[in-house]
Amino acid sequence: MPFLVLFAQIWVGQKAEARPYPDSLGICYLFQGDILDLIQPCVISQGYGTGEHYTILHWSNGKKTTILTNVLTEQHAVTVDGEKAESYIRDSSWYNRVEQPDSDDDLIFCERILATDNSVCYKTTFTQSSQSNNKSLFEQCNTIIEVVNETVSKARKILDNTQFSTSESMWETVATMNNAAKKMESLSLNDPTLLNYQSRYVTMYRNMSQAMREFAVAFERRDRDTAEVAQQSLQSATNPEQTLTDSLNNYCQL
Repeated sequence: MPFLVLFAQIWVGQKAEARPYPDSLGICYLFQGDILDLIQPCVISQGYGTGEHYTILHWSNGKKTTILTNVLTEQHAVTVDGEKAESYIRDSSWYNRVEQPDSDDDLIFCERILATDNSVCYKTTFTQSSQSNNKSLFEQCNTIIEVVNETVSKARKILDNTQFSTSESMWETVATMNNAAKKMESLSLNDPTLLNYQSRYVTMYRNMSQAMREFAVAFERRDRDTAEVAQQSLQSATNPEQTLTDSLNNYCQL
């Protein structure tokens, strides 16, 4: 049974303990389609817990909006107050949609509710964490990139030694990527764009981990049909890797 060779980060699909970031002061936006309907100061709470990345927007009018990103099952599965949504980015000057952000862009992060075409967006203006604020953008970029590079290096070493031809090598890869995801999740960042990259990497790692775990189990059971499905899922989970890494390098001007 051939194994799909991947130089990517994988994390075992298990629930994470709640890990909140420090609350941030920010600006929250409500769009109807592409028309700005509301803009208010807000407090932004973010963190990880029970298999999800959460963002809670506390509007100045007393309203609360909860954004959840499932990081264990479906790729980029996002809900806004329980409604299915999709993520995208706008610039904060003209509110145009941004596909490839530059380092000089001032960005707001948006979730479009699929049922209504309305979008909830937010932008962090100040993080209540002196430790994070003391870190330069260069230092924060390096912390993310070091985790990515270290993980790819370890995966390639396993590949060179085993060609992923045994179940032991697959589980070794899962363990290696589990540690990488924990490192990525534990990084102390305050730059809003890098926080978004951090969340996207963790989401990708966990999607890949789930598929890898399923493949390893199927490999051990000699269940070819299940292995082929897992292999397709792994390929799908890996697809964002190159675009995500190129975008991170561009933002960090590497």
